Amino acid sequence: MFAAARLYRLTLATLLATGLAACSGTLAAIDFSLESRKELGRQLPVDPDQPLLGRAKPIPPRLLEGWRAADLSMGKQPHRYATHPLSGAERQMLQQALATLPENWQALLRQKLAGIFFVDQLLGGGISDWVVAPDGSVAYTMILNPALFRHTAAEWLDLRENASFAKGPLHLAAGGWDGVSALTYVLWHESAHLLDYERRITPYVEAELRDFRRDPDASSPFTQAVWQKIDEPLPAFDFENRKSLNPYRMNENKPLLPNRDLASLFDAWSRTPFVSLYASGSWTEDLADFAAFRLQAERSGKEPYWELRNGGKSLGRFEPMGEVLNRERERESERIFGAASRVR
Repeated sequence: MFAAARLYRLTLATLLATGLAACSGTLAAIDFSLESRKELGRQLPVDPDQPLLGRAKPIPPRLLEGWRAADLSMGKQPHRYATHPLSGAERQMLQQALATLPENWQALLRQKLAGIFFVDQLLGGGISDWVVAPDGSVAYTMILNPALFRHTAAEWLDLRENASFAKGPLHLAAGGWDGVSALTYVLWHESAHLLDYERRITPYVEAELRDFRRDPDASSPFTQAVWQKIDEPLPAFDFENRKSLNPYRMNENKPLLPNRDLASLFDAWSRTPFVSLYASGSWTEDLADFAAFRLQAERSGKEPYWELRNGGKSLGRFEPMGEVLNRERERESERIFGAASRVR
């Protein structure tokens, strides 16, 4: 897809083939073409001196319609997409969440972030995307779900990971996130996507951006021991039902997996380096959730973990940051957490 959550949505080619990207209602939707990205870049100039909180603004109407049109293929909820005006309390919560970002992440956002938009009823937690500034450089946008204001990080992770399964006695529970809001966690995750766009920590985040910048083909120390394609892990790290996962149940047309399947899936997943089921969807989500989990581990001094539970009883525990491959991949952490590199 055209943004970091693309692999859980439809491809632009599919949207164009079905006519969904042409329009929605009476307002023409952007089609995520290069020309539309240039148009958005003209509408959303980046002022490096503007505080990050000041980047929170109403979403451009055509961009809202573009995402509504894109997501309607997955169900009826996008009909209710609407720009969300922030209350004073919500602005304060956003300011607090922004302050938790590492300084080098904040430096990149100050120079490259064109806007933060909150959209009611958004499918998923957030969407990171790119636009073309008038000088030909690349800038970034971030769309967030206002429901994040009402949840803790652990609640949000539980909601996302369990949504693929029918209700029943088995469920996944996230631990090690005490005191972290859902907004903070998703802001870390989405900001990591922006770092990946900019610093190319994975081989590429999006083929269209790679082609626009004429980036050379490159291997990635972060992905090379885990992934063979952007959405295809090496056989050792693939597992049954991985492609059937439906985070947040974004696609209401996709059938739920039986609740009993959680046991075998948990066993297979806990033998991989993926810090979440969501991370198993693509190397971009792998990187973004790895960065968020690593940031929480460094801030709290404790490893985030998952439990498989039957009611209140723990059936198993998985601490993904302790996996051997993730210890090795931490050598890449300087590119994620270290001193800010020159931005382009």
